[in-house]
Amino acid sequence: MKALAAALQDSQPASCLRRYTAVLHLVTAADGAPWAYRTGPEFNRPESPEEAIKLDRWLGEAWSGHPRYYRIDNEGKDWQAKSGQARQILVEVIHGAVSNT
Repeated sequence: MKALAAALQDSQPASCLRRYTAVLHLVTAADGAPWAYRTGPEFNRPESPEEAIKLDRWLGEAWSGHPRYYRIDNEGKDWQAKSGQARQILVEVIHGAVSNT
């Protein structure tokens, strides 16, 4: 019974969030850059743009409780800028994690 209780505790949101040092959420291109959102098997995206936005927002809500949740939207960005922002956040997170150990 203790093993079951421990397994259930690990499935709680706070426990799940603690597993990750940071969460980088790169918003779907369907939300803010629809010209860059392509569907089909070759892109491994079966969702319509509307479905992708809905799923993306749901994921954002699920992860937003993390203390180091970073949402990277598409506003005024191309892929270069968006991925560059993600890389910069990673550098800062890694540097902070190293400094705090």
